[in-house]
Amino acid sequence: MQRFPIVILLLILFLTSCQQKKKTATVPFILDHNRMIVEGEIQSKDGTWRKVRLWVDTGSARFFISQSLAMDIGFTEVQGQQNGYTPKLRLGDFILNTGNTAPVVNIEPFWIYNAMHIDGNLPANILKDHHVVFDYANKQLTIGEPGSMKPKGSKISAAVHPLTGIAQLYTVMGGDSLNFALDLGASYSYMSDSIVNLLMSRDSALPSVTGTTGHANMWGWWPPQEDSFLMTRFPFIQCGDIKLEKAGFVGVPKNPSGGKSLSEWYSQKTLWPVVGFLGANIFKSCRVEIDYLNQAVYLEKIKEYDGNDMDLVPLAISSQRDSTFNVIGVASKNGNTLVKDILKGDKILQIDSLKTKGNTMGTVMDALRGNPGDNRRIVVARDGKEVIVDAKVERVM
Repeated sequence: MQRFPIVILLLILFLTSCQQKKKTATVPFILDHNRMIVEGEIQSKDGTWRKVRLWVDTGSARFFISQSLAMDIGFTEVQGQQNGYTPKLRLGDFILNTGNTAPVVNIEPFWIYNAMHIDGNLPANILKDHHVVFDYANKQLTIGEPGSMKPKGSKISAAVHPLTGIAQLYTVMGGDSLNFALDLGASYSYMSDSIVNLLMSRDSALPSVTGTTGHANMWGWWPPQEDSFLMTRFPFIQCGDIKLEKAGFVGVPKNPSGGKSLSEWYSQKTLWPVVGFLGANIFKSCRVEIDYLNQAVYLEKIKEYDGNDMDLVPLAISSQRDSTFNVIGVASKNGNTLVKDILKGDKILQIDSLKTKGNTMGTVMDALRGNPGDNRRIVVARDGKEVIVDAKVERVM
């Protein structure tokens, strides 16, 4: 007879624990143009939950949502900074700590939404109040409360800005110690061209390509004049005890109109000055864990990086307002353009069987990929006419 109250007590304790907020969640992500996108939920003002696609961006300190999402969840002001209401976010069964981080409703830039088909982002100033694992090998994101996970991998000390949440770490490349921001929301790694030129001057064997393409083609809109930027690939970059091979970088020149250099601009968001940022391309072979509370990054190398991310028809593209894609540049080596019959300003209509309009930037860029020597039939619109071009896949670097 005494066992009955004990059973009831155990049942109550079990049900209570089930009702408590889950401390971690693991959800799948997709990589579109090297950008991590997760499906989650956002809470409306009436308490209901709406599904959302969020761009996970460790390099942004700005929580934004689209105008259509703002209307759906009950905002009356559907443009600009929202005050007085911070919607809850949920990944799996885990409700994130959004604190008082109210979203900004963005209409522009349109190309962020067109390029990724997202509803908003999950920025560093929200991530900083969590423990986060980016498992690129298994395409899974794990997020939890601070202290909810036992870290794995090689520890690297990081400096985390207390407001922006952006982490930075010291690396070694070309014999120099360089301080970079960790920007896993960026499709590729960028730094000021003065640093790239210095490192390249010491090693004549490094590849040199003019104009971005592949994942290095950031947006086609920002930074401006991507078609003139320098691309190269270093043998490796040393992050703590981990050596990451075939590290591709873009060198960004100082704004010719007198604006800030990339390092000056990015250093406004970091605790200490940085020379640029490390994007997703550096870590595709890794499991990356950020312990924001203890200001540490843990790296675990899961596989060898094949370094064939630059096997494609070397075009740079940009998403347009009507969901089409224009050519903004063609990469060149030693002054020789790598694709002869496609011009800057051409509108890409079709790549083999893929009609490009309405697709994401990653889908269109991936259609240009293949093995060196493969042919891609590309249909472009030029001067009111359709032009068919047979272009070869190149190993750009």
